[in-house]
Amino acid sequence: MNLRKRLRKIEEALRPVAASCPACLHRRGLVALVTSELLPDGTESPISEDGLPPPCDVCGQVAEEILHIVEEVVTSREDLTP
Repeated sequence: MNLRKRLRKIEEALRPVAASCPACLHRRGLVALVTSELLPDGTESPISEDGLPPPCDVCGQVAEEILHIVEEVVTSREDLTP
C-alpha cells in the first residue's frame, strides 16, 4: 500500500458520517447545551426547556455536538434553616 492510498483511507475514516446528508449538513459543527439537576434521590431533572435537539429526518442522527451539564443538588433550603 503506497502513501497516497494510506492517506486516502485516513481521510475517508475521518470524514463525518452524515456529511453526505444534505438535510443536516447545516447543523454540523453546532453545539447544544443541555443542563439538568441531579436530585438527592438520584434522578435527573431537566433545567433547560429546549431539551435535546431532534434527530435528522433523513439520516436519523443528531448533528449537533451535545454538552450535557449535570448540577448536583447537595442540600435543599429546608436543610439550611435551624
